[in-house]
Amino acid sequence: MLRVASETSGKPLKVVYFFKRTKHYLALLTLLISLLQGTLLADDPLASDAGLKDDLDYIKKNAGEMVDSKFVELGKPANRDFHSRGVCLKGTFKTFPQNMPKDVVDVAFFKLAATYAMFGRFSNGFPGRDANDHLPSVFGFGAKVIGVPGKKFDIQSMGSTKPKNSNQDWNLATGATFPIPNAAIYRDNREMGKLDFAVRHPVITEHLIKGLKHIDSFQQMSYYSQAALHFGEDHVAKFSVVPCDGVEKTILLIQAELRSKTYLTENLTTDIKTKGACFSFRAQIRPSDEKLAPNKANWAKDYPKDNPTVLWPADVISYVKLAEIKFPPQPQVANFQKYCEQELSINPGNALEEFRPIETDTLMRSRFLAAYEGSVAKRTSLNKVAQSEPAPIAADQLEKWLLE
Repeated sequence: MLRVASETSGKPLKVVYFFKRTKHYLALLTLLISLLQGTLLADDPLASDAGLKDDLDYIKKNAGEMVDSKFVELGKPANRDFHSRGVCLKGTFKTFPQNMPKDVVDVAFFKLAATYAMFGRFSNGFPGRDANDHLPSVFGFGAKVIGVPGKKFDIQSMGSTKPKNSNQDWNLATGATFPIPNAAIYRDNREMGKLDFAVRHPVITEHLIKGLKHIDSFQQMSYYSQAALHFGEDHVAKFSVVPCDGVEKTILLIQAELRSKTYLTENLTTDIKTKGACFSFRAQIRPSDEKLAPNKANWAKDYPKDNPTVLWPADVISYVKLAEIKFPPQPQVANFQKYCEQELSINPGNALEEFRPIETDTLMRSRFLAAYEGSVAKRTSLNKVAQSEPAPIAADQLEKWLLE
């Protein structure tokens, strides 16, 4: 029989008991039944988006309802609906304009050599502040680059309550693709019970489970935007954040049997007090439609712009390092956690015009406009705080800010 390790003693637990105590994995039981019955013969079809507005309205409402208010009743702040527990770090984002492809002429941000202040947030994707780091999950990294030049995407015109700002957000996760293709199925995932969703969408459920990972450290992982975004007017790109090459991995790793259920956040907050962390920010820049003219139809099928379930292989669309993220040692890391967790939100729709979401990607619309907005509105309301955005940090104040 398949066995897993206990989170405290290291002794094996029977898999049946593991599933009973971990609701998130009940879908696997239905998936195994479907496999035995031979029902996984074809991919789930893309659902119609005729009811997109209704889907978005539901998702926004549901995201607000999932914000856990029980902590407020206990005198503690309300959580995000997903990625509830995280660690926020201060860092720098340094662009490398020399690496920009010459045929991309309309992306000003990466053509300017500059170093910006930024917040980076590492998180366990499960809902709830008590999410167990011992269990496989999707882990996230959110980047907020502060005070960027250029025209902003008008997210407010689409109903966002985010205050106007000059910041650029990216949301990334452990997994190069996102298993759910569109808003309609994303609604099913939020609306239906885990077992019902697995029966209706067995292949997607299989991919969701395969995307769950067990990790030892936030600092050792690679993170991906999963969905493509505009990269100027003629291109689109997917983004990733990976540990820097040649950086010695001197990360504190606690023995498995001694780890608490929140060991990932404990590990990071302890480690970052004396050691820095470094990541490369990369982009997979899809060739323009004009350049692809003879093969445009094939590329639309094999490497679509607006379907995050499809992988863009690195040997077909290579990665380009466009920036470097550095988190210096920060013994004062506890000082700004309350601000990050209660007032700050990182939303891929909060972007420069040149990195705006793709108009036909309904999944991105459901996530950035509906789910993110519903969650942050409820969270800030329960916490009685205003949603805020950091102001630009002057170059001569950057070092001071990093130490505050």
